[in-house]
This record gives sequence, C-alpha cells and structure tokens, in this order.
Amino acid sequence: MINKRLESLDIAKGLLIILVVLGHSTFEFTDIIYWFHMPAFFIISGLLYKEKTLKLIKLFTSLFIPFLVYIILNVFIRCITNPNFEGINDVTMLLERHLYNGKVIGGVFWYIPVFFMTKVMFDSLYKVFEKQIWVIMFICYGAAHLISIYLIPDLNNYFNTSKTLVLPWDLDVVLMAVWYYYIGFLIKNFVSKIDYKIAMFTFILCIGFILANGIFDINYHLDMKYSYYKALILDTFIPLLFTIFTLALSSLILKSKLNNLFSYIGKKSMYIMFLHIPICASILEINNYIIFTIVGVVIPLGIAFVIEQNRYTTYIFTGKQPSM
Repeated sequence: MINKRLESLDIAKGLLIILVVLGHSTFEFTDIIYWFHMPAFFIISGLLYKEKTLKLIKLFTSLFIPFLVYIILNVFIRCITNPNFEGINDVTMLLERHLYNGKVIGGVFWYIPVFFMTKVMFDSLYKVFEKQIWVIMFICYGAAHLISIYLIPDLNNYFNTSKTLVLPWDLDVVLMAVWYYYIGFLIKNFVSKIDYKIAMFTFILCIGFILANGIFDINYHLDMKYSYYKALILDTFIPLLFTIFTLALSSLILKSKLNNLFSYIGKKSMYIMFLHIPICASILEINNYIIFTIVGVVIPLGIAFVIEQNRYTTYIFTGKQPSM
C-alpha cells in the first residue's frame, strides 16, 4: 500500500514537472499553470513529512551538490550560446546571480534553496511547537501576504527586479512555501481516500473556476518565485483544489498502462527541472510550445539514462545513490 502511494506521488510529480516545462514555453494559458504547479510540489513534500527524521547534512548535500552542478552547467551553456559573450566578466556576473538566486536569475533555481529552508523551518518549528504549529503557520501565511501586498508591485511590474523586493535565495517566499508544506502535512491521511468521485468533483470545480476567472474578470494570479500572492483565501483554495485534482488524476493513472511512464518522469523530475530551459531556450531556441514541452521532457530523460549508468555521476546530478 505504501509503495502504491509513493508511486502515485511520483506520477503526480511527473504531471507537475511536465507543466513546469509547458509553463516556460509560449503556451497561452501559463497563468493557470502558475496557480498551482509550484505550490503543489510543496504540498506533496508535506505529504511525505515524517517527524524527527530530518538529517540536516544529508538534506543539504543531497540538494546543493546537484544544485551547484546545474548552476555551473547553466552558466556554461548560457555563455557559449550568447553571441555577445564578454569572457570572465559575464561568467562572474552569472555565477553571482545564480548564487544570490531568487528573482534575479531565470528559471527554477529559486526552488532548491526555498525547498531546503522550508523543510528545515517546518521541522524545527514542529519539534518545538507541535501543538501550536497551526498558529505559527497562520502567522507565516499572513506575513507572506503582507509582504506581497505592500512590497510587491502590481501585475505589470511584479517581475521587474528593479521595482520589487529581491532577497537572496527568495527568503520571503519561504513564508508561503512553508504554508503549502503544512497543508500537505494536514491532508496526508485524506490522500489515501481520493477516488474517482473526488477526481470528477475537483475537475468540475477547476473548470468552473477557470471559466469564472475569465467571465467575471476575477483576474486571479499567483507566482511563488516573484512573491505574487495577494488573494488571502484564493491563494490557499485554488492551489489546494488543483493539487487534489492532480493527486486524484495520478491515482487513476496508477491503475492504467501509463503509470510506469509518468512515474518514471516524476522520479527524474530534477533533470527535467534544470535542463529543459538550457536545452529548449538557450541551445535549440524552440518557440512552439508543444515541441518545447516534448523536447524539454524527452531529452533530459535521455540524459538521465546516460548519467545514471554511473553511481558517481548519478550522485552529483541528483544527490541520490542509484538503486542497485
């Protein structure tokens, strides 16, 4: 039962990482993807939280060794594909931006530092304030919204780093990420009860909100990387709704012939997360969103297969030892 549950979560991560790639393409409706795809990763991580099992050094090395490898790889690719490359100055500038991280560098490099700090923060707080953890999480959620409402510009300017709050490692985003992580922790027992009826119900609600958002000009928007979350109620309801639908869909895929494919994609999500932009945007310069998404998933999977022929390369690219 536990193995089935983990495989279902791998399938969910597979679906989400495909959406991450699609969200970086020219797809017209990327706003909808941003409503939930990154919050869902934190919710799923919260589902897997186990009390008093976090090993700080192991967590740090498993995340930041591949993180540094992908930074070096990304800097190298950006330099060799830049026709205006100016030598060591460009290399230094790119390395500085990657290490400062957060909003100053494109792509998903913000995720690893925020994910690390979220796990450490929640685990530390839960150990000390187990019975009061809900109060602390509400405070974090409120603080995240106050920062977004008062320090993050409007929809036309929130991604402009000269006008918005730019903290190293996207520190302010941790306040929001830990809330989603906590939601995952809260619903871990509910996930096993997700069935076809819940899949249909959440699907109808998701479609209903998408239509309502356009018809009634709600103009809902959420972007974790850029700290844009200004709707106190919707910023919990919408990501949770779409995440539950994703989990329900994953449980259905688990029973189909596609389970191995999506589970495999989910297990290799780190490769896809960090390689799809260098490959599709920097090297191949793909504009078509369908081709961008297919290539952004398939080529990293091929690279993963080659890398995982050796346990040492597997470790530096994933932080994990390959299965024997």
